[in-house]
Amino acid sequence: MSATRAGRVRAAALVAAVYLVLTGTVAACTGAWENNDEADHVVHAQQVLRTGLPATITPGNGVEAQQGPLYYYLLAGWQAALRIPAFRPDPRPGPAEGPLEGRPQLLDHTYNARQQRQAEWLRQLRILSVACGLVAVLAAFGTALLLTGRTAAAVAVGLTVGLWPKFVVVNAAVTNSALVEALVAVGVLLWVRWARAPGLGRAAAVGAALGCAVLAQVTALPIAILLLGAMAWRSLRARQWWPPVLAAGVAVAVCGWWFVRNVVLYGDLLATRAATENFIALIGPGLVRNPPELSVTVMQQALPVLYHSTWYRGGWNQLGLPDGLDLALWLLAAVSLVGLLRYRLRGGLPIVLAALGSLISWTLLVRQYTQSEGRYLLVAVSAWAMLLVWGTWRLIPWRSVGLWLWPVALLAADVVVLATWVIPHRTL
Repeated sequence: MSATRAGRVRAAALVAAVYLVLTGTVAACTGAWENNDEADHVVHAQQVLRTGLPATITPGNGVEAQQGPLYYYLLAGWQAALRIPAFRPDPRPGPAEGPLEGRPQLLDHTYNARQQRQAEWLRQLRILSVACGLVAVLAAFGTALLLTGRTAAAVAVGLTVGLWPKFVVVNAAVTNSALVEALVAVGVLLWVRWARAPGLGRAAAVGAALGCAVLAQVTALPIAILLLGAMAWRSLRARQWWPPVLAAGVAVAVCGWWFVRNVVLYGDLLATRAATENFIALIGPGLVRNPPELSVTVMQQALPVLYHSTWYRGGWNQLGLPDGLDLALWLLAAVSLVGLLRYRLRGGLPIVLAALGSLISWTLLVRQYTQSEGRYLLVAVSAWAMLLVWGTWRLIPWRSVGLWLWPVALLAADVVVLATWVIPHRTL
């Protein structure tokens, strides 16, 4: 192994270690079922474990029953490997009094023997999401290395992903969001590799990654469409039509059956009506916009939530960063935007398209539901990290200060999260 290659392997290992220590700590310290919808994700996996089939969209299967099944098959396999039997989550009831806002925990963690055992199982099941996050971190590292050729830039981008507090929260929980973020990051990396050395095998790999991403969560669909469209545009300019056809064919072969199943069972590709009725039955009409709407009033409601949840928001109780820290991170994002407007990222088309696709997904979700969480943008977390780091690095090149602004800023946010919410209130 050459000295350069060995140095890059050591750098990637360092980035991975930082991510694993941070996310492993959060996963171990966060109480059972305190993460958003964690119990419903577990319920879906139990259905797969018992029957071998995805959950149907019914109130008995929770609010996540409409999700693509790939994550739940992986989770069921992981659960079987751990020899954990199928179980029905039994969270402790929440405290009966006191305001929800600012409460460090929603649930009572005084367990009986069954609940104690389930809490221990849940901690083991979270390992799958931690592993998915590691894939996303390393894919971001690899993408930055390909685009810039600099190990330091790859480390900065990898750390930006691995230290992003909201990303850490997602990957410390049982949720299919962890898998879709990893698969999109891999899809972007493979697209960049294909663009540098086009070939049918690499095109098929892009299609497989994007198809799996859509099968994990439908928020990846706009990204997949944009990246496959960009592949077609680039190939047709070179008078090569096989790569996009192969990539699209593989993607459809991987995830198309899921959409056919939705049409057969629910009458539409995305099972939107069935999912909406299920949400209303379980949570009430407040979560759903009926009819769907994307107006100035809706955006006025959605943008403040996006502002406060993009960098960090944790748990059912919506724990957040101090307002000043949120503002500082958004100001730094504005600096990155200025840098992006002034300095073009060579080969950055898939990065921009992935970020744009996540914005489209967020907008479509806001149109349909009252949820406007920033975590929906993290479906393209590797792309966003690349854009943020590139912008500050190009705008502030002096002694590479701009390169490290994002890892340092996000590390500071992590320290606040750990010191304020995670460590003082750690529980099983």
